[in-house]
This record gives sequence, structure tokens and C-alpha cells, in this order.
Amino acid sequence: MFKRADLLEARVPRYTSYPTAPHFHAGITGDTFRDWLTELPDGMPVSLYLHVPFCDTLCWFCGCHTKIVNSYSPLASYLDFLATEIARIAESLGPGHPVTHIHWGGGSPTMLSPADVLKVAGWLRESFEVAPDAEFAIEIDPRGLTDETIAALAKAGVNRASIGVQDCDDKVQKAINRIQPFEVTESAVTRLRAAGIDALNIDLIYGLPYQTEARIARTIDLAMSLEPNRFAVFGYAHVPHFKKHQNLIPTESLPNAEERLAQCELAHEVLSSSGYTAIGLDHFARPDDSLAVAQKAGRLARNFQGYTTDSAPVYTAQQTPVRVGDLVDVAGFTTYEHYTPGLEDAVFNITGVGDPPKPTDITSGQALLGTYDSEPV
Repeated sequence: MFKRADLLEARVPRYTSYPTAPHFHAGITGDTFRDWLTELPDGMPVSLYLHVPFCDTLCWFCGCHTKIVNSYSPLASYLDFLATEIARIAESLGPGHPVTHIHWGGGSPTMLSPADVLKVAGWLRESFEVAPDAEFAIEIDPRGLTDETIAALAKAGVNRASIGVQDCDDKVQKAINRIQPFEVTESAVTRLRAAGIDALNIDLIYGLPYQTEARIARTIDLAMSLEPNRFAVFGYAHVPHFKKHQNLIPTESLPNAEERLAQCELAHEVLSSSGYTAIGLDHFARPDDSLAVAQKAGRLARNFQGYTTDSAPVYTAQQTPVRVGDLVDVAGFTTYEHYTPGLEDAVFNITGVGDPPKPTDITSGQALLGTYDSEPV
């Protein structure tokens, strides 16, 4: 049995993503991916993930695949490649596959101009069979979010937004180079709801520099005043050897392992006692939210964006659908999604041809739409 000290010191894979990044490689090519798509069973629903790898400012805690730009031209050029990829994926996939979930992540997808938001959404609807009740989610940076962008998102059909908050304390925000007064977040929430985008998630992080239990508690109280449908509360991973910009965060400002665990437990206690249903280690949802309903009904799954109600199944080498959420399918891009003993010998190859590969046989660099390099976060 693990003692508390052992648990705190243990170095294990992030349970949110398996296999971990060092096991990913380019051994699975675009041709492999194309074959997976063409061999999906008729009528199998799929999900689309679109990555916009650009931001206008660098958050020092960030572990995402993104680049900082000071002009719009890189985004415009990227969209040209994205259009080509959308067309190629749609051609390989073929008709008869309803799209049940769409997710735009980043980076900062709300850096797209309102016109380009509508253009990209139009490409997706023209190229794929988007279900009328599909969930269309987007990650939002409230800073600089304009009314015009919100109107474009609503017109495009976005019906869920994940709002990055991280922490509401001034000292913490300065230490991570993300200045975001609470009023900015509050304004974004109000305007999104006014536009009809009322399924809202709030993203928080514990383990940041200068965070304390008191500061975490205040941040959660402020965030709960916005009455979001869901919370995600992630732990900050300090990996300056991999993300060089994290060297800008003084190591001595970070909470130690005991303090991190206390912050995590505090968040769990506050949110659970406030009526949110705990889902896994880091997600919380209102009891009437689809995520909590799915968990109660045993229909909860996972994809690379986290827990989901996505109905797109995952197939084993024997073409047996899996609903336990241990694998992720993003329109045929399948990978292990958290460690389960024996899973390495179980399932992977959605084509049903040949032996299922081991975790070390899984590629990282190609997601569905847009470049997405998996990295430790």
C-alpha cells in the first residue's frame, strides 16, 4: 500500500493522456491514418478536433503547442493549409459518418477573425455530415474577446465554451504573465450567454507560483459566482527542461508536493460541497449537466480533450466497441487514453487488420485537423 509520502514522490504518467509523450513517434504515417479513415464501418459517428496553434501573448505556465505572433498573417497562412487538410480528411472518410462533436482548441482559437470563424465553420459543415445536435465547443481566452467574435461563434453554431481563468489572484497572474481581471472573465461569460452560448466550462489550475489554499479558495468562489456548468481543475506541471519559457517562473515560488496536494483536495472539497459532481480527478459538473448525467448512466467516455459525452465509439482490433473511456477516437485517430493494467495487450488497431501495436508504436504528430504535437503538460 502506498504511503502518502510515496504517493507524493512517485513519478507516474499523467493519467489524462496515455501513452505519455516520450512514447509517441512518427512511425504511423499519413498513409496509415488515411487507411484507418477509409476502413471505418459505415455509419460510425466521428469527432473533429481543430487546433489553432497561435497566441498573442505567452503565458509562462503554458505547456500547449502554440506560437506567439504579433500579426495575423501566420494565422491566414495556416488556414490555407487547414482547408487542404479538411478536404483530404473528408475525402478519405467518405460519406455516412455523422459528426457528433467538434472541438476547437489551441493556442487561442478566438484569435481567428470573425470572418474566418465563419469560414472555417463553413468548411466543416460543407465537408462533413455534422449532426443537428452535435456539440460544438471552443476554448476561449476572455482577454480581447470582442462582441463581433462572440456573434460569429454563435452564428457558426458553437454551443459550448471553455473559458481559461487559471487563477484570479493578482500576484499569481503576474507570476505567470497572464493578467486577467475577474471583470474581464465575468464580461465574457455574460456576453456569451446573451448570444445563446450558455453551456460554459471554467478552467482552473493549482500548483502555480505563489498559490496558497486561501488564494485557491477565493478563485473558486469567484468562478462559482459565474455559475458555470463545468469546472476543470488541473495541476501545473513545471517542466522548464522541455518548455524553456517556464524558466521565467522562479522554482522557489512554486508550492511543494504537500501544498499542491492540499490545494487539489481543497478544490475537490469546495466544488463537491457546492453541488458539483466530481468526475475523475480533475473535472466537476452540475448534476444536470450532460457530463454528470453520462457518468451516472455509465456512458462517460474520454477523448484527448478530457472527459466527454461523445457518442463516437472506439473500436478494438476485433471491431468491438469500447465505452469505458480508456481509448480515444478522433475520426479514426486512436490512442490509449489512460493507463489500465493489461491495456497494452488489449486494443488499438481500428482497422481490425494485423496485431494491435504496443504503446511505443503510436504516433503523436498527426491529429485530425491542424498540427498538434502531444507534449507533457
